[in-house]
Amino acid sequence: MTANDPDDWRRRLDDLHDALSGKWALHVLRSLRDTPRGFGELRADLDGVSEKTLSRRLRELRCRGLITREMLPRSPPEPRYSLTPAGDRLVTVLSGMERSVEYVDCPDEYGCADDCTVATLDPAVTRQALLEQC
Repeated sequence: MTANDPDDWRRRLDDLHDALSGKWALHVLRSLRDTPRGFGELRADLDGVSEKTLSRRLRELRCRGLITREMLPRSPPEPRYSLTPAGDRLVTVLSGMERSVEYVDCPDEYGCADDCTVATLDPAVTRQALLEQC
């Protein structure tokens, strides 16, 4: 199968995973959902990201066609990042998934900390699996 084969779902999922699995990649896309941002704005919005990691993610997301960079005519020039149409479509899907996440507390018999929770899309199924000690 080739990269353009519509039946090659494994490769497409692997490629999507590669594009989004870098630390902070999803956070960068989410931060750009509503408005373009400069590097400093992104760094402030993503509390804890290093300059090196943010630079790497921005470069990777640009190479994958998910964001664009425009240089503002200032002295010194300032980069401004925004979603491409493909990035916007992806963020729309991710936002829907984000809204679907619910949390289930771990059963007491697991001996977890008081704040032990599991993210899930189907709380009833997750509760049952936890009770069966999945």
